[in-house]
Amino acid sequence: MQPKNLLPFLLTILSLNLFAQNENTFNQKQQFVPLFQKLYLHTDREYYFNGDTIWFAAYLLHPQLHHPIKTDCNLYVELADSAANIVQKEIFPIEQGFCPGQLILDDSSSKAGTYLIRAYTDLLGAYGDDLIFSKSLRISRIKNQVIFEHQQPMITKVNIDLLPEGGFLLADKYNQMAFKATDDAGKIVNINGSLFNSKSEELLKFSSLYDGMGIIHFVPDQNETYTLEIDGYTNVEYTFPEIRSSGIKLMVTRQNKNGVELVVMSNNPGNNETYSVASMHRSSLTSVADIGTCDSEKTVSIKKELLKTGINRLVLLDQNLVPISERLVFVDNSDNVPLELKLNKSQFNPREKVEIEVTGNKNIHSNENVNISVTVIENSTIPSTGVTQNINSYLLVDSELKGYIANPAGYFSDDPKISSAQKLNLLMLTHGWSNYVWNSLSGKYTIPDFETQLGLRLSGIVKNYYQTKRLNDASVMLSVFSAENEFMTFTPTDSLGRYTFKNVQFYDSATVIVQGTNRKNRPNTTITLNNLQFASPELTASELLMSRTFSSAPISMLQRKYKNELELKEFFPDRYTHLLEDINVIADKPVEENNGKIKIYGEPTYSYTMTDNAYAYPNIIEYLKGRVPGGFGGVYLIDGIEVVGRDSMFDPVTSIPMESIERVDIIKHAGAAIFGMSGRDGAVNIILKRGGEYAPSPFVLKGTLVRRIKGFSSYREFYSPKYTSENIHSEIPDKRTTLYWNPSLKLDRRKAHISFYTCDNSTDYKIFIEGITETGKICLGEAEFTVNEKDRAADDF
Repeated sequence: MQPKNLLPFLLTILSLNLFAQNENTFNQKQQFVPLFQKLYLHTDREYYFNGDTIWFAAYLLHPQLHHPIKTDCNLYVELADSAANIVQKEIFPIEQGFCPGQLILDDSSSKAGTYLIRAYTDLLGAYGDDLIFSKSLRISRIKNQVIFEHQQPMITKVNIDLLPEGGFLLADKYNQMAFKATDDAGKIVNINGSLFNSKSEELLKFSSLYDGMGIIHFVPDQNETYTLEIDGYTNVEYTFPEIRSSGIKLMVTRQNKNGVELVVMSNNPGNNETYSVASMHRSSLTSVADIGTCDSEKTVSIKKELLKTGINRLVLLDQNLVPISERLVFVDNSDNVPLELKLNKSQFNPREKVEIEVTGNKNIHSNENVNISVTVIENSTIPSTGVTQNINSYLLVDSELKGYIANPAGYFSDDPKISSAQKLNLLMLTHGWSNYVWNSLSGKYTIPDFETQLGLRLSGIVKNYYQTKRLNDASVMLSVFSAENEFMTFTPTDSLGRYTFKNVQFYDSATVIVQGTNRKNRPNTTITLNNLQFASPELTASELLMSRTFSSAPISMLQRKYKNELELKEFFPDRYTHLLEDINVIADKPVEENNGKIKIYGEPTYSYTMTDNAYAYPNIIEYLKGRVPGGFGGVYLIDGIEVVGRDSMFDPVTSIPMESIERVDIIKHAGAAIFGMSGRDGAVNIILKRGGEYAPSPFVLKGTLVRRIKGFSSYREFYSPKYTSENIHSEIPDKRTTLYWNPSLKLDRRKAHISFYTCDNSTDYKIFIEGITETGKICLGEAEFTVNEKDRAADDF
């Protein structure tokens, strides 16, 4: 072996030996850390308008290894406003770790402002806190003119967090103390200031280096009192950290491609206690080094091979392996997958085909499954600082640190005055080990009581008819009728009369019938159905701060949207109106019913009140035959609740005893338009009696509930037109903001191909691709192109 290679070899052997000697002992001291999940949503963009669709791709990943979790389960996605109100929520199925989906923003009711898109599973919802996924989005309204944002209020107070490296200041030693400055609303403030002693002598000047953060280097004196003065601000609030006359702590002195060098500093002369330094990555021990005694300073080097990509926790341990000083460092081992994007050209005409070849590097095995999502959007819809979040920043930073991080993706790019490594070092110092998620999981949480679900959980209680006794020997039937399928299943009640149907799966809305029968198989029961709304975890303080500090929509985006809408309105004059056929008012406005019955229509076309001779008929269908001109019924309702599946084994329409019906309304022609296409043959609403002249029959739908329930949200394909010689000269405007969206593109042998067409907007576009490999490697790629103005009439396809 050559001498120049001997030292690294010996250091490696030393590290491995020390690791082997201490690993078991240290691990025994660590508390059990339950596994959770990491959930990430890639959205097509961050700025939207009323009426837009938020497209997303969900990734459910192992929290430590980042490979897809193969367990299928529910994905809950919701939209929360800045006042912490949940304004929209949907449920989607995650299968094999992935799920495409969308939220449609209502054109009329969605208010402009900053929102949070939140996502979680049953497990993450049970944990709550900072473990669920959150991302800021901005929703704007189209106005008749572009309104510039109000001038930002003047900052009257600055709050400064002072964060000494290693947890405290050590007297008479060279310390570095990070700081972060914000205003009262939590927004970042960049500052310049000075440090003074008790004699009002200026000791040094300091400035923010990035997003209100910076570092102050000095040697503190325990007998001194220090103050800060900030240029331009008189109202400054801070707490100067503790200065210890004796102690021992960590300080990182150098970090480069070879690893991390740190100093263990002590001002305890004659201290004979022994110490060790451990490095950990997501609760896994990666190295331990014994450093012996330390009464002044000792340098410790940790080779990069012993550290892993992402946040690493460095811990100084006493001889009893108790942590006494900690430091977070961010390491990039270049083991992610940069995706190369090759376009067929860099400049295009409107409605021209764009072709892209996507290629991964050797970090992807040739036969490895890779799932990626792709968005192509206008540059005007991107914040001036770039996208604020991507899968890399979320998995390596956002999901690892508690608290609000402004523009996390920005930490992974170099700026003219500060590198990515320097930004990440500031983040590690200011957020600190106390905000490290894996620290807070240790000992704080137990595994929550939850059950993985894929579908709805329908449960309730069955009692006897007079509700005096729970039935522990009842049988419950569940019938589900949806547009796509229908099914029936049964379950018994438990010893407390409870029933549960797990993992009930259907898309969109379905009519659900639940019927309980006693041990004699008779429906002489009363049955309840528990609330189906899944509980939303409360918004955390960091989520509220995130929603209130997100940047406003770029003016260029608002201007382009307004211009596009003018062109669309010129071509479609009735774009924002809905035309109805002529209606002749021939009667007074109907009086609203006030008897607890649902009535969503006006006056019926025909109405039949049941008389005594009606009870001679076996069911209402037979009664109506020959009475209704032109026939009756495409849609059937019971007290205004739609029912389907009349040809199934259990028909809720023909099962209704005639003596329990008060009247039947027939709605035809324009009146049935509210029921959509299914109402083209009319609608029949069966109104049941509610006491009064006729006592209800003892067999009137006993033990039966009929509900209209919403299930999984259906995924619809993103519309991306294809232009041919037949339609390229169409006068219909094409003003898409998101040109292309694909939530589940697959790499085949490290390659994939994408093609789409440009629209009529002449501007710059950005392509963003992100995803994950089967082994947990993060994939990222981006490219850009331009669409130039061109007269379409002169274009040769």
